[in-house]
This record gives sequence, structure tokens and C-alpha cells, in this order.
Amino acid sequence: MSDKEKISTAYGIDLDKKIDNTSVPAPRKRVSNPRTLLNRAVAKEGIPAYDNTRLKEELAQTTHQLEIKTQELEKSQKQIDDLSQKNETSDSVEFEMPISKQKVRFKLLEIEPEQIFVSSVNQRDQSLLSEISVSDIFESIKMHGQTEPGMARPTKDGRYELIMGSRRLFCVRSLGRKYKALVGEVPDIDIQELSNTENAQNPISLYELGCYWSRLLGDGVYSSQRSLAEELGVNLSKVNRGLQLFEKVNKVVIKAFPKPTDISRSVAEWLIKQTNNKDSEKALIGKCEQLLELKAEAAAGGRPYYDEENVRKILKSAVRQDSSLKTSPEYLKRGDKKLVRIGNTVKGQTVLTFLTDEIDIDNVLKIIQSEIDKKKKRK
Repeated sequence: MSDKEKISTAYGIDLDKKIDNTSVPAPRKRVSNPRTLLNRAVAKEGIPAYDNTRLKEELAQTTHQLEIKTQELEKSQKQIDDLSQKNETSDSVEFEMPISKQKVRFKLLEIEPEQIFVSSVNQRDQSLLSEISVSDIFESIKMHGQTEPGMARPTKDGRYELIMGSRRLFCVRSLGRKYKALVGEVPDIDIQELSNTENAQNPISLYELGCYWSRLLGDGVYSSQRSLAEELGVNLSKVNRGLQLFEKVNKVVIKAFPKPTDISRSVAEWLIKQTNNKDSEKALIGKCEQLLELKAEAAAGGRPYYDEENVRKILKSAVRQDSSLKTSPEYLKRGDKKLVRIGNTVKGQTVLTFLTDEIDIDNVLKIIQSEIDKKKKRK
């Protein structure tokens, strides 16, 4: 017996059987890095490889400039804080103006609100300010005082033109306190830019922008909506929407929202649409007048007011309900205050809408019984 046969017999292996190599996985091929392949191809074609050194240098330069500006801002803010803490009118601070680059020295003063008027270049509609709309700062100023001064410049009649800080002015005026302001001789050319910088922190609503754009067009600053949009870098459809919102929608509707900035694009379009139907517009304004009463009561009593979503739902419900009424609604009143709205639908149903929690149930039941009696007589 050969050695081959002995091994085959001892271990039970058929040494003459061919090995199937198909089941053995092939070795993995090494995949080159794409960037390496690209560099090889570039070198082969004689094309210079991409060099991002210039971009890195520009990034480093921009970062450095940003750090310098940040340091300047921090320095200016520290000066303002120091003045606020010292509260001495003899102290002053110097700022470089954004447009004229002129250096202006400011003094920190405490001024009676009656001596201050908001600059006409300010795009914020002061009549839309309320304790609800400035709730983000009102309580803080009430509890801790005005910690951040505004900016103003003196006028020839002895008053002060407020350039920055109209929301803070509203708060201190409502609280019956003096207003802290940095006062300096600000050049005319810088006022608009300073005001815009302030408003960038608390954005202007579409309604207020519409008012501003309408004024620019009315004064002949721009010949058309298109030229205004192109010059200011604003979408033309936004300009058109803002102008319609300002020109068509009653201001009482805007005031009914917690803040004018709560009116989104879709809500603005819906409000504009309601002005095309007199009945819908009347129902909308009527409901907003009721909401304004509740808003005033909430502010006076320190209670929360409806948020934007609830205001929107209330207004849409009022318009839908009014469109289903067959006759003009009547009201159950106590003095001048409306308590219950009474209307009839096209299907002959009586609809009672309770407008307040102060409901006299006995009177309501009498009204219901009266309506039932009327229907019986008709039959």
C-alpha cells in the first residue's frame, strides 16, 4: 500500500478528489482614494491641482475682522453697562456712527417720557404696542427697571427724538417711570441705519412694512412697487401683500392678535380675502372689537391672552358662522356690552353665540322660548 493510500485510509480523505476553488472568495481589490485618483489624473494631464490656500487665507482674514468687530461691540456694550450702573449724567461714551463714520459723544440721561417722541424714520407702528405685545420685556422692566438705555438726540424745542428703544419707552411710560437714554448729536444720515439695527432684533411685522412701503410710494421715493422691491431687495409678491394688508385690512383686526408679527403669510392672505366680502369683513371687525376688550382686560388683570393660533381660529369661526346666517344678528346686551349674539341660519335654525362668561341664564332661556313661540305661530 502506498503512502498516499495509507493516509487516505487512516483519515478518510480522498486525495484524488479535485478541490472546488469556486467557493473560495476572491481576494478584495484595494480601492484607491478618489482624491488620490483625481490627483494622478490631473498630474497625468498636466493640469495644476486645486489649491484652496487662497480660500483659507480669506477665511482667516474674515474671521479676524469678525473678532475685531465683536471686541468693539463688547467694548461699547461695557461702556453702556457702566453708564447704566453709575447713572450719572456727567459720564459719557463715544460711538462711531455707521454711515457718516463721525464720532459722537453720548450722555446717559433720565428723561420724562412726555419729553420724548419717536423718530419718524422708525418703521414700528407705535399704536400697535400693548402690554401683551411687549410682554417679553414688560415684566422684566417692571420688576428690575430699565437696564438697557435707548438712544436719542436733542431737538431745538427742548425735546428728544428717540432713535432706538421705542418698545422700552412704551413700557416705562405705562409704568409711570423716567426713561433712560444715551443722548448725542446723531447726524441725520445715520438715524435710519441705527433704527433699522434696533428693529432687526425685534422684526417689523408685514403690516408695518406695508405702511412704510406705502409712505415711500406716496412720497414719490419710488415710482412703482417693482422699483421699490428691487431697490430694497424684497420679493415683489411680499411688497404687494404687505401693501394690501395695510391698505385693506382694518387696524382693529391687526390689534386683535397678540403681536402684529404673529400674522403669518397665510393669515395675511386670508385677512385680505375677507375684505372682498362686506358681510365677512363686518363679522371679522366685530369679533376683533370683542377680542380687543378681552385683551385690555387681560393686560389690566395680569392674565394671559389668546395666542395667535386661538385668535386665528376664533376669527375664522366668526366669519364662517356669519356666512351661514340668514338675517342680521341681534344682541343681548347689558348696557353697551354685548353678551349673546342671536341669528338665524338659512335652514331656519336659531344660533346663540355666547360672547362672555357673564351670562344671565334666565334671560337666555326667555330668548330661546320666545324663538320657539315665533316658530309655532308661523306654523
